[in-house]
Amino acid sequence: NDGSSTGATLTVWNFPDLASYVDPDAPHAVLSLKPLLRLWGVFRATGNGDAFAARMRRERASQLAADLDLGAAARRKNAIAPDDLLRDAVNSKLAKLVGFFVVNERVARATGGALASTRQNRAMCARACDDLGSHLAEALRTADDAAVARATHDAVVAAAAALRARGYGLSDDGDDDEGTATANANANAAGDESPSSSSCSGVNRLEGLEVVARVAAATRYLDLLARHTVDEALDACALERLCPAPDGKCSRAAKDLEALAADFATRIGSFYAQGRGGTSPERQAAAKCRECVETMAREFAPRVRTRPGFKESHAMQLVRDSEYLDGVAASLEARAARVALGESPEPGSAPPDGLRELYRPNSAGSRHRGSTRWAPFDASGRDAMGALVQMVTDRVDELLDTHLETQADWAPDAPNQKESDAVAGIIVYLDGILRASSVVVPKRNARELAAHVFEHVAARTVAALLDQPGAPSGVVKKFTAFAVRNLDLDVAALEAFADSMTVELAKDDYAHQAAAFGGGSGGGGDGDGGGGDVNGGNPLRSLGRLRGAMREPRAFCDLMTTDFEVAPAPDSTTTTTTNDPGLTSSAHTFVGAATACMRERWDDVAELERMARTVDKYRELSATQKVMLQLKGAEKALGFRPLGKKSAEGIARALRARASELKVALSRGVASGGE
Repeated sequence: NDGSSTGATLTVWNFPDLASYVDPDAPHAVLSLKPLLRLWGVFRATGNGDAFAARMRRERASQLAADLDLGAAARRKNAIAPDDLLRDAVNSKLAKLVGFFVVNERVARATGGALASTRQNRAMCARACDDLGSHLAEALRTADDAAVARATHDAVVAAAAALRARGYGLSDDGDDDEGTATANANANAAGDESPSSSSCSGVNRLEGLEVVARVAAATRYLDLLARHTVDEALDACALERLCPAPDGKCSRAAKDLEALAADFATRIGSFYAQGRGGTSPERQAAAKCRECVETMAREFAPRVRTRPGFKESHAMQLVRDSEYLDGVAASLEARAARVALGESPEPGSAPPDGLRELYRPNSAGSRHRGSTRWAPFDASGRDAMGALVQMVTDRVDELLDTHLETQADWAPDAPNQKESDAVAGIIVYLDGILRASSVVVPKRNARELAAHVFEHVAARTVAALLDQPGAPSGVVKKFTAFAVRNLDLDVAALEAFADSMTVELAKDDYAHQAAAFGGGSGGGGDGDGGGGDVNGGNPLRSLGRLRGAMREPRAFCDLMTTDFEVAPAPDSTTTTTTNDPGLTSSAHTFVGAATACMRERWDDVAELERMARTVDKYRELSATQKVMLQLKGAEKALGFRPLGKKSAEGIARALRARASELKVALSRGVASGGE
């Protein structure tokens, strides 16, 4: 060629207009496109422009794969911890992803789509975001560090925002440029999917990052934060912290738990306040806070009561703490909602105008706040209450095991003058426990404990004597009038103690009743205050007669201490008498006495037969013991006239006759019902 042609070619190579070229979107970019554009001009001048563009696109695709390194990372995932993979993504991969497509977008604008088309870039971006998003979501499922999950979430959000700012967001129908067909072919040759698959109207090309990875990071962060909060709160609940706080409302451990839960609610609310919660951040924040509090409530009592050294006082404090934490649980949920709406976390702050109502799901599906009371620690309180009852009854069993289950105690040489040492020890122990519970735990829980304990004591006092279901006979093979006297003294002492505790546990009811009747407008007629309305004029009705728990041993004592020689004959109008023609007139006397003693159990076949078998074990006193009683006076020494053999046999016959009568009546009723 001549010099003119050479000069013309050199003019094309040098691109003299590049001296004034500036990327309008990145005027201060570190990376300059001038060398690339100059090289492209050289290849165009030599007729190899298209080959250079195709090679350029293949090399860029390879560079993207090397930057993300997803295949190699997937092969090494068993050797690299998920948290380390996420750290690498935050520190390197996401930045490389954004940088790659920012550069490609600049190249596409500078070359008019020749070296990198807009459609090709968006197709590559969609696939890269899907692959990286799936990779991050898989690693997040097993991540253990909440801070790493939070950093991943923030980095994903920032990367997606940067790509969207460069035009890699939703597609539209106008995304086309020169050389589209060539770009599509080159993209397929480089291993890229067809742009048409990601160019449909309304498709979010950043879905892999904005939805898959972001949601996975947010979910994992919140789950880890909740789990760490629960573990930290419950680990802090040491037994030495189960002591009253200065305000006396709960223990120091409950205060620690409340503080950690409040901090969690604040952090959850702030997380959703930054636009991460969608259209209802306050509801999502409240729901997440609710999940954490409910998990904490489920594990509170079970985790604390399994620690060595757990005692009755600790169980009482757990019951009180559960009641207190139930009262503050709703405020924690509301705290998260307030922070999510950008308000002050303190409950005294005024709600903003148009504050959206907090969604509080309940069994009825209602969305009205306050329609049901959220009490997540109720189960924890019941668990602690069950542990308290179990510990107290176990201690009662220990005191009774060495006293009531030996035959010698039921055939003593002489009667006691007062209750046994075992029962006296039980009364001393229960007096301290029940009085403490009336102060520490709510009254209803103290009354529940008392009712359980007295029923257990009543059952244990005669457990060795009476036949148990499934056993042919009780532990005791025989008993005498002296044993009945000793049992009567024990039962009387327990009944007196039950009466005293009934009054002790009803003190608040009396106070509320006095306020209701004498306090004018200050009477507590509504809620928990008005004792007169709540208890029907008798405060003891809210507790019930604890003495009634002793009805089984009392019925036995009454039956074995009745003087049948002076017992009145049964009323001819009563329906509880036995009309067995084989019974003599004296036997009818036994029936009347047994009816009075057995009371409501007179119509229970199993109890009648059980009591009859027990009466069969009665043995008369020895001759020496009878002489001793005659010298001292039987009624003075025992308080009753001891039964003879014939009287005991008469009682047993009367009980069995009543049981037979009931069986016949039941069989007739079944037969008539079958007809």
